[in-house]
Amino acid sequence: LLVPGDDGEDVADDVPLTQLGHADLRQTLNWSRINISFRCAPGQNDEGYVSLVEGRLTVAQAVPMIARGDKEGSADCVRHTEAGILSKAGFKVVYKPEPTVPGHVAVSATADWDENMSQLFDECFIEYVRGLLR
Repeated sequence: LLVPGDDGEDVADDVPLTQLGHADLRQTLNWSRINISFRCAPGQNDEGYVSLVEGRLTVAQAVPMIARGDKEGSADCVRHTEAGILSKAGFKVVYKPEPTVPGHVAVSATADWDENMSQLFDECFIEYVRGLLR
């Protein structure tokens, strides 16, 4: 029997999740454009999963928890989804406790994580929020 928060426990479908990312504002006299970037596949050292955090966090809440030491403010946007959206898209969403990140969640693919899975992962996010930290 798993205790809530134990490694490997499935995250309930209605649990909101947050991912921290980067926003780059490019501005001219007449136009401004924000290029946003988020991890959409595991990196080489990520043990086959992408990290999210339980809850619907703001940028101000997420940065100190996830990106401690980000003094330049390069982590300045978040996006939100729910565990059930990811599960229905074919991802496994489980708690993976980290001592320094409460509510850490690991999202892994149930198939090979290729370009199609990365696109599917991106499509699971329903809201993007940019924040100002300075």
